[in-house]
Amino acid sequence: MTNASPQGAAGQRLRLAYLTNQYPAVSHTFIRREIREMERRGHDVHRFAIRRAAAAPVDPADVEECGKTWHVLSQGWGKLILATLAEMIRRPAAFVRAARAMVKLAGRSDRGLARHVVYLVEAAALVKEFRRRGVRHVHVHFGTNAAAVGLLIRKLGGPTMSMTIHGPDEFDAPVGLSLGDKVAACEWVCAISDFCRSQVFRWSSPRD
Repeated sequence: MTNASPQGAAGQRLRLAYLTNQYPAVSHTFIRREIREMERRGHDVHRFAIRRAAAAPVDPADVEECGKTWHVLSQGWGKLILATLAEMIRRPAAFVRAARAMVKLAGRSDRGLARHVVYLVEAAALVKEFRRRGVRHVHVHFGTNAAAVGLLIRKLGGPTMSMTIHGPDEFDAPVGLSLGDKVAACEWVCAISDFCRSQVFRWSSPRD
C-alpha cells in the first residue's frame, strides 16, 4: 500500500495534508521522500506537525521542509484556544462528538484526560487551518498522538484520514493507543511489514 495514493478512481489531483508528531526530523527522511513523491505525482501536499523536532534541522532538504511545515504548538496558545472556541460555535454537535471521543481515548490511555484535552485543542486548530487551505484528505504517520489528533479531526467534521502504522508503540500498547478506533476512522491504513499488518488486523474490528 505504500505506493498507493488516496486519489480515487478518477486519478484527480488532491490537496492533502501530511500530519506527524514532529517534522522534519533526522529519522523522518522517508516521510520527506514520500511527500515529495506525492508532489511529483501532481498532488498539492501541505505539511503539518504537532511540534518542531528537538534538534534544529541541519540537512538542507530538512531546512526547506521545516519552512514549509505548519507546527501546531508554534501558533501560540491564544490562537489555539480561539480556534477551539470558534469550532465549538461553528459546529456544536460535531464538537460534542469529538469531546466524547476524546474522553473515550483518555479513558484507555495512560496519558490522562488533560493531555487529551490538548489533543482536542490541536485538532480544532488544524480543522480551521485545513478549511482555510481547502485540504481534502490528511495522512498521518504513526498511530500514536498524531493519529489521536487525526481521529478527533474526523469527529470535528474535518477531511478524510488515512494512516501509516510503523510500530513499535502501536504493538506494545494497542489498547492504550485505541488503535482499533483509529483504524475505524481511516479510509485506508498502510502497514510497513507483514507483522505490522497482522497486528493491525488483530486489534481492529473485522468490519474495518
